[in-house]
Amino acid sequence: MKTEYLFNKSTLSVAIILALAHSSQSLYAAETVPQESEAKLLQEVVVLGTKRNNVKALESLAPVEIISSKTLEQTGALTLNQALNQLIPSFNFPQGQNASKGTGAVRSASLRGLSPAYTLILVDGKRRNLSGKLVNGADPFPADQFVEINTIPISAIDRVEVLKDGASAQYGSDAIAGVINIVLKKKDHGGELSYRYGEYKKGDGETNTANGWAGIALPNDGFVTFSGEWLDGNPTDRSGPDLQYVNAGPKGDLRKGQWGQGGRDHHTFLINSELPINDAFTAYGNVNYSDIKNYNFVNPNYSKSKDNILDFYPNGFQPRTHEKRTDQSAVAGLRYTDETLGNFDTYITWGKSNVINNLSNSLSPSYGLKSHTAFYLGETKSDSTNFAIDWNKPISFSWAPKEWVVSSGINYRHEKYATTHAGEEQSWNFGGSNIPNGQLNAGQPARFGSVDIGGINPEDLGSISRDVYSLYAGLEGSVTDKLELGFALRAEDYSDFGNTINGKISTRYEFTPTFATRGTFSTGYRAPSLAQLGQQRTTYTGTWSFDGGAAAAGRTRLFRPNDAAVAAFGAKDLDPAKSQNISLGFVWQPIQNASLTVDAYHIKIKDNIVQTSTLQDPANGTTNVHDILSQAGYSNYTGASFFVNGYDTKTKGVDLVGKYLLNFDQYGKLNLGLGLSFLDTTVSNVKEGNVLTRTGKTLFNRDVILNVEDAIPKNKLNLSANYQIQQWNIALNLTRYGSYVFHHSTLAERDQKFDPQWVLDLDLQYAVNKSLTLNIGANNLFNTYPEEYESYNQVNGINRYGFIHPAGASGAFYYAGFNYKF
Repeated sequence: MKTEYLFNKSTLSVAIILALAHSSQSLYAAETVPQESEAKLLQEVVVLGTKRNNVKALESLAPVEIISSKTLEQTGALTLNQALNQLIPSFNFPQGQNASKGTGAVRSASLRGLSPAYTLILVDGKRRNLSGKLVNGADPFPADQFVEINTIPISAIDRVEVLKDGASAQYGSDAIAGVINIVLKKKDHGGELSYRYGEYKKGDGETNTANGWAGIALPNDGFVTFSGEWLDGNPTDRSGPDLQYVNAGPKGDLRKGQWGQGGRDHHTFLINSELPINDAFTAYGNVNYSDIKNYNFVNPNYSKSKDNILDFYPNGFQPRTHEKRTDQSAVAGLRYTDETLGNFDTYITWGKSNVINNLSNSLSPSYGLKSHTAFYLGETKSDSTNFAIDWNKPISFSWAPKEWVVSSGINYRHEKYATTHAGEEQSWNFGGSNIPNGQLNAGQPARFGSVDIGGINPEDLGSISRDVYSLYAGLEGSVTDKLELGFALRAEDYSDFGNTINGKISTRYEFTPTFATRGTFSTGYRAPSLAQLGQQRTTYTGTWSFDGGAAAAGRTRLFRPNDAAVAAFGAKDLDPAKSQNISLGFVWQPIQNASLTVDAYHIKIKDNIVQTSTLQDPANGTTNVHDILSQAGYSNYTGASFFVNGYDTKTKGVDLVGKYLLNFDQYGKLNLGLGLSFLDTTVSNVKEGNVLTRTGKTLFNRDVILNVEDAIPKNKLNLSANYQIQQWNIALNLTRYGSYVFHHSTLAERDQKFDPQWVLDLDLQYAVNKSLTLNIGANNLFNTYPEEYESYNQVNGINRYGFIHPAGASGAFYYAGFNYKF
């Protein structure tokens, strides 16, 4: 993209900005850009990981990192997921996730190289509901249900607290790698409105974003804070020539399909409120609604493809997938404070997520000339309801230098997942037609269902639910002036897999006022998600295979783990994943405006839940898979998969975070930041199957196992500098992603190691007056890209890049905008 093009497209935005600046009544020459100082953040009281009400981040028993709303804004990121990826060295969620097929569109949070399923997401301390889809394309993570964090408008966030430690004993299932708590704004007056326009250097991916919030006062110092976010982004295209056309199309035809980041259209709203009733009782609540649409192109089909019908597409076609995810949630609570009885927090939360898929620019070949070209593919949803009573009370011991805090609580949670609507008939059924003359494999039965994504079969409809009862308790405080201890214990009863008890011990010892050590030991667990337990999906399998041989075409099904049809392969009821987490580190604050924390950890997880690869008959002509499925009543099925407790993992690593504020008085302030993460994961005890299939006795293609070990960078470095002087603020963030490996599904000789990549982000702000701030910036300023796939890994040639690249593969993104306070 040429720079002139960006600013021509931004003419309207600039005109609005200049008009606002010109009309202002309070222009000034020496007003400083308002920003929270790093020293203030170092003293910020945290609510995550503790029940005490006066614990600062550097005084916590486990590592907690705080990210302010201003810091989020200065990343220039379009969404919360992108911002956290730029700011947190232990955050690992590849930004190259493509919206293709809708499988990688959900954006979640991953800590310490582990699946997002092992990071618990809280909003104001309350568990966030899961997305209503089974995400099976978020490479390199196993298929699962994740929390979509981009449903929260960035404008609604006061700060983000990140607990980098196992916390299942404190917060329940999912908190194996850590916890992210999104703290909402609580404003009773004023407001902000921001707008930003940007696009990529290539000239595509044009994106408009608008964010805003407004606060209104209620009686007794109560408030209502309204927040909203709108994002409209076009797709990018980073494809190469499509080898299907080069090899099978007209001579010299170098057309290409489109491959790149998908388009997106986000609308999210949030209302947060609190109303003190009297000195003892305070009512509170929030409501969140988001409507997120993603769309992108799928694999192209050239004109003579066996899946094409020339009367529809004489020059071939490329299907386009559309996914709509609607998320709704509500929280209502009542806090009661009494000096004698303690502090009570009683609340109920509800969340619901619906996912609808559609397909356009496609066809259903087996219906011949009666085929549609656009299809409704079906709908899935999830919902959850939580009711809890939390209690804590300060208590005094004669021997203790400070008060301790004792806490306990009960919780009931109801969860449900359902495949609610089948796709229209042509999207999944066989219409009876053969492949037309002139097409590849003419005369053979055409594929069933729509190309390239089939709809949900009516046989696959169904729902599953569970009830979870929890009882938990904690105790923390100071044994001496230097030694602090914390204990937590949690017992949970699941209606579908039984009981679990987990505990945590934490300690902190302050050698001097500037230096302290801290350490924890905890056990944890992650219950199988309802989608892993209950989803069944029937699809079409073509003749193409990763090992180069021709597989048998036909139906394949993701079976439920307890389905008798796949018991012979080794399927059985799932067990929860269980973990042990040990961490040890130190905190050093040599001066008020500087700190350094280093924390080492070792996480063992037993019985990780993984979807098997599609099990098919061996290439030697034996029919083991077909015979087993036929005996179960699935005579026309050629493949099967299911979820299984697939392997154990050990993850060890070190997180380092350093911060330093330099105050130059009239020459401004400089905030410096350093973040460094090292990690290493090994896989062991890989489950073997009972039947010889195309991949041997193993249930997994080789990439399923090796990606867990190598597909995430072994190290990640963040360097940040934020300089404020008078009306100017300059924020720089430099990230280095260490090397990582793409593993071919079946052929070791096609593995590819990617070199480290450096990415520099720049945000420049100028305060015109107390209300109006202008800004320009760039994500990936110097337009760096990961290495391209080797040609043999590009399949048809268009996918020059993959899905595992940590910074994505779209290049530089330049933007301009403004922020207006009122």
